Amino acid sequence: MCVLIYKPKGIRLDDLKVLGDCWDANSHGAGFAVVKSDNLTVVKGLMSFEDFLEAYFSMYDERLEIVLHFRLASKGSVVEHLTHPFVIGKRQPKNLIFETDKEVLFHNGTIFGLGNKDKSDTQEMAELLSELPKKYWNKILSLTGDKFVIASPKKITLVGSFHKHEGVYFSNMYWSYRYRGYRGYYDTCYIDTYSSINKDKKEE
Repeated sequence: MCVLIYKPKGIRLDDLKVLGDCWDANSHGAGFAVVKSDNLTVVKGLMSFEDFLEAYFSMYDERLEIVLHFRLASKGSVVEHLTHPFVIGKRQPKNLIFETDKEVLFHNGTIFGLGNKDKSDTQEMAELLSELPKKYWNKILSLTGDKFVIASPKKITLVGSFHKHEGVYFSNMYWSYRYRGYRGYYDTCYIDTYSSINKDKKEE
């Protein structure tokens, strides 16, 4: 199933129980992007919860936007380089920790007809989007019925319906009751086609 998480500026996402439940339900690897004014710092290929925590809290800053992904593989092998995100382009960086000013793609769902054991459906979608004008990206992604985040230094775009819990956006809440039971309250933020959370950060 996977779970995709967007933490806006000024919102906390440091609850070990929440992070642990997300990992327990989606333990095939994790990755995240820290959004800065001029680039993204991407860390992926985190194949244990301990490695995730060490990497995440070494870069965690409540003042910054962060997008996270916990993977439960449906297409592609369970390997480091198939964790999210993927740069929207024909080639992926060789390193699993890198900075980029390009858009990166996170995904929750399964795109039928894309992906194999060597390349996930999300990676193939990132390659396909790179061949299209950016103005069509959101529409193409929305047609799949899945949930996505496109992150760049200028804009965060959520595609699909996300649940808002304590200011944080989750692509689903299955993690919250699968293992330990969920007793909290959350709002459901239905984003019909897509929502650009920050239209132009440089104007702020």
